[in-house]
Amino acid sequence: MNTIQKRKRIRVLAFILAFTLCFSTPFTFETHAEDLKQKQKDLESDLSDLNQDKAALGKELSSAATSLNSIVKEIETTRKELDLAKAREVGQYEMMKKRIQYIYEESSGNFFTMLLESKSMTELLNRADFISTVSEYDRKMLEKLQSIHQEIGEKEKELLSQQAEMEKQQKNLTESYNQLTSLISSTSSELEKYKEQIAAAEAAKKAAEAAKKENESSLNTENSSDSGDTSKPNEDANSKPQEKPSEKPNDNTDHNTEKPQKPSDNTELALFAAILECEAGSTDYDALLAVATVIMNRKESPKYPDTITGVIYQSGQFSPTWTGKLDKVLERGAKPLCYTVAQDALNGARHSAVKNCYSFRASYTGHDGIIIGDNVFF
Repeated sequence: MNTIQKRKRIRVLAFILAFTLCFSTPFTFETHAEDLKQKQKDLESDLSDLNQDKAALGKELSSAATSLNSIVKEIETTRKELDLAKAREVGQYEMMKKRIQYIYEESSGNFFTMLLESKSMTELLNRADFISTVSEYDRKMLEKLQSIHQEIGEKEKELLSQQAEMEKQQKNLTESYNQLTSLISSTSSELEKYKEQIAAAEAAKKAAEAAKKENESSLNTENSSDSGDTSKPNEDANSKPQEKPSEKPNDNTDHNTEKPQKPSDNTELALFAAILECEAGSTDYDALLAVATVIMNRKESPKYPDTITGVIYQSGQFSPTWTGKLDKVLERGAKPLCYTVAQDALNGARHSAVKNCYSFRASYTGHDGIIIGDNVFF
């Protein structure tokens, strides 16, 4: 009765485990993948809008630069005109002084002298009219030049104000353009991360579905073996004693084989061995143990999942889970040395050099850390 009850309990527990793996886990991974895909679509939409804004801002910035260049050229032309007007004003003033000096020197600077020197009233009036005309001309020319000088000065002032405003606008546009460029870059990086997470979620989903099938198969096998056990007592009672010894050697032959094991032999051990081969090859015990130590460190840390499967399939961590490399190794079975290292790690073996490490990368990346095999640990 105790044996039967124990078997019933095992079947119930196996059924619950299979039910959980069959229905909850794949659904969870699928839901997670759908959420990630929706976020990816949102990011792609945001990225498209940002690129459109950047293009429009780039055109506006180009137009502002063109306008600014035009204003700068106009200021240069205005300054040349202003310099020319100043030169003309100075020239006109010098000529006016010379004419006034000549008139007064010729007439000895006295109206009565000019009156005495004039031979007739007509000559006197002509001289006076000439002096008045020349003076009036000089005065008007001087006023005209002063007016031109003032207009050019005001124009230059206005253009300088426009230049300052355009430079400010160009600065603001440049800052906005740089911010958009930075935002586009960060959005693109975030989008790539989501793509990696989606790939990891898809890989985890496949692994969960494979685990589901495997547990269903294991459950069916156990049920069939249990049903076979119930019929054995009667058969054994009538069977010959000589037939039993011939069955046991066949049970041990598979355990001593050197061929790679399939995932169905032991799901977690097979997965552990496969990821070790993917990350560290299959010929260097130290390199394999170093990777195994990191995985076990994560499993035992509260910051990471508490199962080897959870650690390996944690989103965005081990690239073979989403590149398909892990699936291929699982399909054919990991190399014997990888199984040995995985079992040693499960039994407590650790690489002393990386006992405090939780991450590793390919050594060619140049990352600081402890190099073992082709990886650097930190």
